[in-house]
Amino acid sequence: MERILKSFLQKCIICLLTVVIFCLKLIQVHATTKNDEMFPLPENLKSNVEFWIKVYTLYNSDEIIIHDSENLEIIYEIVDVKQLFGDKKISTKTIWQEVEKIKKEYSDILYRLSTYKEIDPDFLDMKERFVYNLFNSTPSPTVFKHAAQRIRGQQGLRDEFKKGLIRSGRYADHIITIFRKYEIPVELIALPHVESSFNHKAYSKFGAAGIWQFTRGTGRRFLKINYTVDERFDPIKSTEAAAKLLKQNYEALGTWPLAITSYNHGLSGIKRAIAGLKTNDIGVIVEKYESRNFKFASRNFYAEFLAALEVRNNYKIYFGEILFERPDKYLTFVVPDYVKISTLTNKLEITIDHIKQLNPSLRNNVLTSKRHLPKGFELRIPWRPDFDPNVFYAQMPTAEKFQNQVSTDWYQVEKGDNLQKIAKQFNTTVVDLMELNDIRNPHQIYIGQVLRLKPEETLLAEETSNITSVENATIKSMEKDKLKFVKEETDSKIRSGDQDSASSASSKISEPLTGRIKEESPEEKLTKEPQTKSATPASPVVEKRITRKMKPSYGSIYVQPEETLGHYADWLGVATQELRDLNGFRFGQDIHLGQKIKLMFREISEREFHRKRREYHRGIEEDFFASFAVEGVVVHKIRRGENIWYLCNYVYEIPYWLVLKYNPNLSLERLTNGDELIIPIVEPTNNNRKIG
Repeated sequence: MERILKSFLQKCIICLLTVVIFCLKLIQVHATTKNDEMFPLPENLKSNVEFWIKVYTLYNSDEIIIHDSENLEIIYEIVDVKQLFGDKKISTKTIWQEVEKIKKEYSDILYRLSTYKEIDPDFLDMKERFVYNLFNSTPSPTVFKHAAQRIRGQQGLRDEFKKGLIRSGRYADHIITIFRKYEIPVELIALPHVESSFNHKAYSKFGAAGIWQFTRGTGRRFLKINYTVDERFDPIKSTEAAAKLLKQNYEALGTWPLAITSYNHGLSGIKRAIAGLKTNDIGVIVEKYESRNFKFASRNFYAEFLAALEVRNNYKIYFGEILFERPDKYLTFVVPDYVKISTLTNKLEITIDHIKQLNPSLRNNVLTSKRHLPKGFELRIPWRPDFDPNVFYAQMPTAEKFQNQVSTDWYQVEKGDNLQKIAKQFNTTVVDLMELNDIRNPHQIYIGQVLRLKPEETLLAEETSNITSVENATIKSMEKDKLKFVKEETDSKIRSGDQDSASSASSKISEPLTGRIKEESPEEKLTKEPQTKSATPASPVVEKRITRKMKPSYGSIYVQPEETLGHYADWLGVATQELRDLNGFRFGQDIHLGQKIKLMFREISEREFHRKRREYHRGIEEDFFASFAVEGVVVHKIRRGENIWYLCNYVYEIPYWLVLKYNPNLSLERLTNGDELIIPIVEPTNNNRKIG
């Protein structure tokens, strides 16, 4: 009862604030929506836009709005987390468990109201009458029953939005310049407020990264994403990519509302909506389009953009004066060789943190000098007058410049493997493997998992300053020996027996096929000849470039999570169409988990292909665990109609590969009623904002 009274008072205050705010800007907003043909506001989206303006300006992140997911005017309660838990540090899981209880209270009331043939408000208790009055224009059993299934919680974002405005000052000039270069509206600068609050470190559970929240699959069409560089985290370079993608979407769809919505839902998805409804009216599509993928986030994406644009344009009304961050001043130069970042920072007398701030695309293994700064990388350094970085670099000793990258030393788990077997094979111990790979249960490894065999420090200690002698020794070893490649043959635990079902489910977990091939960085073109596998395999210190033309050889692999045909083409250095032809795939045909794919090794060796593949999967895990930690597990019993795609995306919001990690002996593509899944509970490890 007390909580309801507080909620009622909150609603009164919010209504008063809303009236004041909208009175202040009524004329301006009306003029903007009436005259701005690029970003129209359909009548049926006005309440949605108003809802998101409230989310961005009235409620902080310690407040959760309990509301109807379709009619956003219906707000049941504002949950104050501080009132519930005080100043105690509470996990996200605990907060949302409490929110679920509150949601259930309202759901039970609505179901109860749906059982009454006729309702006399005088006979309802206070809470029931409060809920009943929210639907006083259309009270009916059907309305109440449907509403009981649409209760949703939305975290307030006022504090995050304000932080985003402050952060945006560092990049706004660059973004506007890039948008004008590509001849797209500068108003699109509001999109990062929706995606990430301009937090370039933002990383979602599904692997979307940076201020524009590019997934690996989409990002690789425009950006370099490998084990040393991930340009999704660079606000300037990722803005170039976003401008290209948004322009492509606009040219394909013809309107900015549709182009913006496709940024979230995908171009092909919006094309299906247009074809199905025979309209390009965003208002009609939001209201009438039915698809299992066109859910709350996609349906509200354009409204969120309009709300963010309104708040950004009129931030003084909502936040008062704001001191924006200033743009960085820096110099750039292309690094001609591989070099340790610590060498440069020491000589330049700058900190690693400063380099990280100016070059957010550099991965942690480069910043810690476990791998070299990539050859050809455009490095930003703090601006200083009368300083020529090229002259500075030319004066560095030759011994501090390298022609090759530091090698990795990993193993990819195969069918029949266990830690004891792997430890014996590579002359190490189970304990060491568990410590290196943060494995808590020695029985929980899975097919395709990438294991580190040695600490990075060991690899660096093996590196000699005389790089030429190491290269010569490595070449001689390569010429003499042959190393047995890691076999990628997996069994029916990963392959789906139901091909149609597997293809449908996996298409939502992995990215769609693409014919585009990203431009390779020099480090990606490095290749290695095989080496002999001995009882104590010696990890090569450098990756040697093959100068002779290789005779084509053939092999096969089975598709693992997060992989696409485009990835294989990149790693092989061939066109995606070549792989389609080799496998007999038609253009646009999806590949699915466990599917056997034929490969041709012509431009690089088979060993080099597998190295890139292992680095890719290792990078996904490292990025994820840099932002999230597993705090515990729950057991989920499969119900009729559930599949792994639905559970990952809509129930637990965790990536497929993480579920696979905790269920190595279960065929996730063929779950049946009653199967028990171990589900890891994930919590943010830093200030990483929850996306989506």
